[in-house]
Amino acid sequence: MEPPVTLGLIRTDAAAFYLALRNVHQAQHNSIAVPLNPGSFWEVNRKKLNPHTLFVEVLDCGGFAEVSTDKDNWCVIAGLVGIPESQATTLSWHVKHLYHEWLLPLEVVMNGPVAADGSSADARSARGLRRAPPQRQSYTATSPATRQTRSGGNPPGTPANLNNSLPSTLPFSPSSTPTTTAFINNNNSNNNNNNTTATMSATTPSSNMDTRAPMYTLVVDTPSNRRGRYSQVDQPPLPRTMDPMMISMIPEKTPRIYNHCVRGLQSRIPSEVDFALHHLVVISDERGDKFKFDDFPFLAEELVEKIMEITYLVSGVSWEIDYTSLDEPRDNLLYGTGNTDILEKMAKFPITISDDNVETEEFAHHLRNIKEAALTLRNMSMLEANAVFLSTLEIFKDGMLVVLSSPRQPRFNEILNYALDTIEQVCPYWETNPDDPLFNALFELLGSPDRYHILTALKIMILYSMELETIKRLQGVPDDKINLLMSYTLLEQDKELLSGTLDFFYQYTAIPENVEELLTSFSLPTTLIPRLTNLLLFEGEQDVNEIVDQEERKAPPASSIPIVPPDLHSMLLHLPEPERCSRWLKCCFIEDAECEITQLALWHAYQNCFADERVPGVNTLPAAEFINTVSRTFSSAQAQVVPGAVAKFIIRGIRPLETSYDFNGYPYHQCKWNIPNAQCRVAFIDPAKLKEHVFREHMLLNPADLGNLQDARRPTNACAWDTCKEYEIPTMNTARVAGHVSTHLPPLKDMSSPSPPPPRKIIQPKLTRLFDYYPTPVDEKGEPVGIAYKAILILRNIIRNLPKESAGPGHGDKSWNHVIFFSAKNKLIEIADYNPTLRGDIFELAAEIKSS
Repeated sequence: MEPPVTLGLIRTDAAAFYLALRNVHQAQHNSIAVPLNPGSFWEVNRKKLNPHTLFVEVLDCGGFAEVSTDKDNWCVIAGLVGIPESQATTLSWHVKHLYHEWLLPLEVVMNGPVAADGSSADARSARGLRRAPPQRQSYTATSPATRQTRSGGNPPGTPANLNNSLPSTLPFSPSSTPTTTAFINNNNSNNNNNNTTATMSATTPSSNMDTRAPMYTLVVDTPSNRRGRYSQVDQPPLPRTMDPMMISMIPEKTPRIYNHCVRGLQSRIPSEVDFALHHLVVISDERGDKFKFDDFPFLAEELVEKIMEITYLVSGVSWEIDYTSLDEPRDNLLYGTGNTDILEKMAKFPITISDDNVETEEFAHHLRNIKEAALTLRNMSMLEANAVFLSTLEIFKDGMLVVLSSPRQPRFNEILNYALDTIEQVCPYWETNPDDPLFNALFELLGSPDRYHILTALKIMILYSMELETIKRLQGVPDDKINLLMSYTLLEQDKELLSGTLDFFYQYTAIPENVEELLTSFSLPTTLIPRLTNLLLFEGEQDVNEIVDQEERKAPPASSIPIVPPDLHSMLLHLPEPERCSRWLKCCFIEDAECEITQLALWHAYQNCFADERVPGVNTLPAAEFINTVSRTFSSAQAQVVPGAVAKFIIRGIRPLETSYDFNGYPYHQCKWNIPNAQCRVAFIDPAKLKEHVFREHMLLNPADLGNLQDARRPTNACAWDTCKEYEIPTMNTARVAGHVSTHLPPLKDMSSPSPPPPRKIIQPKLTRLFDYYPTPVDEKGEPVGIAYKAILILRNIIRNLPKESAGPGHGDKSWNHVIFFSAKNKLIEIADYNPTLRGDIFELAAEIKSS
């Protein structure tokens, strides 16, 4: 025998839940439109939820009636069963409706909500009390005369639940003789069990037998046998147990100002309308996330009706709205269920407003109210739930059509802007219909002198039906508007307008019928195709790719550390350490990231310069502090250890200079003339002084007479500069030898300001090839974005939706894609070389250009 299905079992066993749910609906002969198989999920607006989880969560919160006391509870339930938090508010009504239609019958059969421990509500209420009669059995009323005492037992042979098992009616017999009574217990459960019959036969009278006459029995509805009648949903409200004055002091769920504004707007009292519209603008701006049309019935209708009063300002005619559709049609009557002839009605109204800006006080006040109503509607539509609400309100679309059809006067421009912003938020939930008068009214705004109107109209047409599952078909666009949009593709300076125009053409060319319309009405090879091709490099930032054919080689650094001249040496000796060490390093070394020097060579040079025993009283830095001073003097200097068989300690980032420099940055020019047994070590900062020294001291010539030198009487003139081998043998041609020696000397220069130390000479130049690329920008995922990517998508739509048959004899029987794209094929291939981001898409497009 299978165990009975209880709430506890349903809560823990999903299979038992689905079985019980299926039996309940089969017993009620309901047509089942949702899956009731174990493990199946139900869908709410393409979001899947587990019905078993939903049922348990509602029971844990107290049942359907308890959860329904506050709509926020259903938002919480929606979040618990898997609805995203951003859509929990919008889809909470759908979750509630789903539970009410398919799970509430099971909750009612299983006796309502459950406690936290899983026990039923009846079990909680019946602890310590008499049990109620079984379901669908009559309740036998008892009286003091027939009720047994606590100490008394049941009569012999009588079941303990006899009172609960009696038939609904008993025949009355005046005789005191017991009679045989037969009764049938009908159990209308889901399992079609046969009727169970229990028969009690009379026995011999005994002292324990109750011989009193039976009482009449009445059928009484109880929560046990009439659960549907006593469900909490259908129960009338309990009578008030509190003084009405005290009830008025209970805080309302919504702020009182909200209801005041809504009621004031509905009252049509001018002062109350002014108060309501002023505060509604503030509330919708500051508390727009909490201000919903669902909470305030007829607020949206009142705002739309207030906006439609613009017709009264224009023509003096006031609209009348009939939400019952019972009134007879007339020119100024609109039905709340939608109107297809509203444009014809508006065409009959006279235009009484003048073109000047002269306004009466009453007119200005009325216009301000309309602007405030439009601004409130615009602010509230920014909330998704309110946008969905407005999408189902037919009178809203009529109100927006009234605003779009109003005269284009500066005084109405603000209202039109608010209306366009509102339509932008609501249009994703509307079907795209070429016969929709509101959609067609947007085409007139494409030629508006106001840039904002053009942009917003484009956005609305692009966003139409974006939130619907149906396929959007953007059709019925006039040719003059297509031509206007083609001209907008030339406005490269206005990127926003250009991007919106391409978005429109992408949706428009996605339909083959529209592409065929373009073929017949426009010359695509000379208009749209070349323009889209040129846009393939739009917004591409130049990226230079360098290919190195030959690396650069520089001359090696000086192999020796320059010698400090005597005058510079004497100036260094007057400085204290470590400043002296730092100045010496700056005079003899320079930063070079590619060079290095061993710590030992650097230390020896420092010691040789300042630790000479002929210079008493001069103290040098320890080795460790010396290395630290090097790192502090040059930011690029780094002490490193090169591993190997023998570790090598180096300083990377500096190199020795060709010659030493003084404190002001002037290089010393050393005389390298060979003298007997040595080399002249005199150094000069000014090249002119070095030249005078060489000619006067070594060649015994007067520098002033260099221009008029005469040959010597005997060969005494020779070159003894460093390792030079020319003119080693003395000659008599003094002028020639003097000119040769001048080539060894540094050129004369301006000594007003020092020049920086020269870099190392380049002995092998770097040979490179440069390629310019203009890639399309990409997003964080590496996908192309921007105008160029939209252009290639439009070109792909056009070539794939062209007619498949031949273009005919007029085009040489070529295919349409050859006729339209052949002139741009070479340009496409060239652009593909410049744009690596779209290279694959462009080559794919070019590959589809075939002659047949």
